[in-house]
Amino acid sequence: MAKAKPKKEPLAKPLVEPYDPQKPYHLEFFFQNAPFYDHMLRIWLVAHSQMGNVTHRAIVTNLELQAIKDGDPLPTNPTLQIHPLEATGLMDKLWAMGIRPSDQASPGQLKAMQDHLGDLRKIIFKQLGLS
Repeated sequence: MAKAKPKKEPLAKPLVEPYDPQKPYHLEFFFQNAPFYDHMLRIWLVAHSQMGNVTHRAIVTNLELQAIKDGDPLPTNPTLQIHPLEATGLMDKLWAMGIRPSDQASPGQLKAMQDHLGDLRKIIFKQLGLS
């Protein structure tokens, strides 16, 4: 008599549950530079929530675009809503990858400016006889 095959358990329980404001919840961004020919930044967004001793994680997989007309009001639900601490984490990760705001000096530019100011300070002090 042949042995019965054991039933396969599902790989994982669904991770996405309705948002409960009582649960600790946060979003985490993951980044990767795309291959050089792509000139794009790859982004993953993972939601974490805690329920007792169980951590639930879900990844955003698709964003849907809806056509709008000029002058249409924005929908009441935003595309994304994040806590200021999550936004700080987002900026920190982008900064670590070398991405800077367009009006922000790079670390090399900042060092050059500091060196230049130091040189100007020495010249002025010498001219004033303060060195």
